[in-house]
Amino acid sequence: MSCNEEKLSRFIDSLNQERRPAEDEYSTDSPELKELYQTVKRVRTLKEPAMPDKDFPVKLARMVKKETTVNKKRKRKWPRVAAIVAAVAVLALVVNIFAPMKTTGIVQAMERAFKEVDAYHGKLKITGTNEQGDSVTQAIIEVWSDKNGNYYTKGLEGANKNIVTVHNGDQKWQLHPDEKEIHILNVFPDPHRFVFEIGNEINHVKNALTVKETGEDTVAGRQTIVLEVVPKGGEAYKIWVDKETNLPLQKQTPFQNAIRYTITYEEIEFAGKIPESLLAFHVPPGFKEINLNPEQVVSSLTEAEVIAGFHLMKPGNLEGLYKQDKIAVVGEDIIKVYYEGLLSGGKMVFIQGKAKGDFTIANTALKGKIAEYDAELQMPMEMTSGILSGAGAYAGKTNIGTIRWQEGDFEFAVIGDTSLEEMIFFTERITNKKIEIPSAFFEPEIEVAVNMEEEENAQKSVDGGSSPWRLDPLFSAQIFVSLKISPEGIEGVYPIKLTQLKTLQNDGITAVIEVSAENSPVRKVYLKKLVRQDSTGIWTVVGYDPAK
Repeated sequence: MSCNEEKLSRFIDSLNQERRPAEDEYSTDSPELKELYQTVKRVRTLKEPAMPDKDFPVKLARMVKKETTVNKKRKRKWPRVAAIVAAVAVLALVVNIFAPMKTTGIVQAMERAFKEVDAYHGKLKITGTNEQGDSVTQAIIEVWSDKNGNYYTKGLEGANKNIVTVHNGDQKWQLHPDEKEIHILNVFPDPHRFVFEIGNEINHVKNALTVKETGEDTVAGRQTIVLEVVPKGGEAYKIWVDKETNLPLQKQTPFQNAIRYTITYEEIEFAGKIPESLLAFHVPPGFKEINLNPEQVVSSLTEAEVIAGFHLMKPGNLEGLYKQDKIAVVGEDIIKVYYEGLLSGGKMVFIQGKAKGDFTIANTALKGKIAEYDAELQMPMEMTSGILSGAGAYAGKTNIGTIRWQEGDFEFAVIGDTSLEEMIFFTERITNKKIEIPSAFFEPEIEVAVNMEEEENAQKSVDGGSSPWRLDPLFSAQIFVSLKISPEGIEGVYPIKLTQLKTLQNDGITAVIEVSAENSPVRKVYLKKLVRQDSTGIWTVVGYDPAK
């Protein structure tokens, strides 16, 4: 390892340990290191900042006392003392303001407890309860999971009884004993992990809008603290945290379509690792192997380019930020290169394939540009078309994001399991191109009155699977304009066709749709996500411009 590589490695280690590096961009004499240090710090800002220890106020108070004593002997350096006292006052103010909103003690205790867990084994029970209080066991699942992302699940009762799903880091497969089949699945993205994964639940609580204790209860013979969690842009739910282990044992969802689900670890034990026999891939005698993940892993980019018949875009400088994991070819016209973030831990896939037809952007996507090319940004996303579907498609919404665009004869995509901000950063680095998201121009001539109670009920209805068209601004605009033409109701075909609507702007929260139909009394429709500002939020018409 070169001297500069060693310095960069120590710099990254210091930041990960929340320590000040011995050398940074201000003290180094190397222009190369200066740029690398600045880049690493920018990536570091994508990670949630570490909070002070719970004894930080005590330490700060001791420091104030010490400084005050020393300064009496040094003729009182008032500016420095005043700054420290001001810091204490600000800290106290922050604690007083935010303590009622989030029970940070138990959240931090959960995080610390899970850091000590290498792997765990449990039995999950999923119960559905209606509004009359009648409960039915939906499923019982055996679960093995470790902190490296590996897992083994087996259905013991319910619709997935006897079905085994395994992810060992390199492969993912599912055993269907009744059909005598073993399905080979996509390793990453992996949207369909098992329900109530302890590490994920702790992260959800950590990132919630508010968390508060509501009482105590007994779950599976263990004493627990009950927390009410209000996520950002969602409805409140409850979590039961084991007093002894500080780990969540039970979760209760809000009512959706008159059903509330309770997921409980009836049994749980902690282990050093998942038994190797459970993670070892083999095809049982008499089983048919069905490959639903048509990826061919290759040893080099040269080998991938020979198979695909084209050269991969030359990647930008990712040194010290992301490491290349593996290279795969899908069919004979798509190359996938996997990366892992050295600082964030996020996983990324860079995809290049031969374009199939004109490039179209999904109505639900955020529109932007990468250099002079139109780009589609989604977080989370639905894989529907283009090279993404050819790269191992799956149905349903996920917390996997994507950036997709087309240049000439090729279509490109970046898939990641991290924030949209980091995905943009990664894409700009690997392509050496700037991504732009247009700012909103939103001034309707006529405002439409909105009943928020009705909109919140509509959001709940959509969450439960009804009226999915409310998730699409084009469909929402189509119905609005159609009702303007036929206020008594719509029968049969809509008077306004989707082909007569054009998205002028969509920044993920606001959208403007232009209407080209000659019989339309509306020229532009203005929509907003008022209830929830993510991909699960419904669109509401808030204004329009009349046709002149």
